[in-house]
Amino acid sequence: PHEPWDPPAHYRELYHPGTAGPELIMPMYGEATYLSQEELRYMGACYAGEVTMVDTWVGRFLERLEEIGRLDDTAIIFTSDHGHQLGEHGLIGKVPRGLYPELLDVPLLLRHPDGSGSGRRVDAFVQHHDIPATILSLLGVEPPVPLDGIDLMPLVQGEGRATREYVTCIFRDYVWTRDAEHSLIARRDGTDVQLFDLVGDPGQRRNVASERVDVAARHFERILA
Repeated sequence: PHEPWDPPAHYRELYHPGTAGPELIMPMYGEATYLSQEELRYMGACYAGEVTMVDTWVGRFLERLEEIGRLDDTAIIFTSDHGHQLGEHGLIGKVPRGLYPELLDVPLLLRHPDGSGSGRRVDAFVQHHDIPATILSLLGVEPPVPLDGIDLMPLVQGEGRATREYVTCIFRDYVWTRDAEHSLIARRDGTDVQLFDLVGDPGQRRNVASERVDVAARHFERILA
């Protein structure tokens, strides 16, 4: 849910009851130091309240689909375009150099009308441009032009294997890539490099770019490719 995070108060009260004073519903993008820890907690509650409101109304929408008998012939895909930093890694908002999981890892929930693959969690790398390919496959429609995305249904049904060794992204003047072991953030010109060991440091707190120059270079070559 995009800011302003101003859901009805009872949603916010679930996460930060009894707060008085200004509501922190419109963050300033950048360093998180302009807010105290308590203010960050309150802003996070405003965001969480908005998320819960979305969850509630998506649920009511799905209930209505079931009531009118359309749930069994409707494919549902739920996703988001990006996350939002709420003080993680010292940042607030969507900051180009802050290409961490809280910004890049988004939900992707797919419900097949016949329940195919129900309950399966897929750990393969997938991206937004896979969604059109998946929709066309569900409809039995041949793509009119070649698509960059892949049909996700074989993965959902446990019949396919991961097809990507790594994924990439760009946000203004910063680029990002990751595979199963490392994540890299850098400027497009190859400077300001951050490299993280995802096995030993899944929270991405320690930059090891100076220690693993070869790994960082290999990841940046993937960006260029």
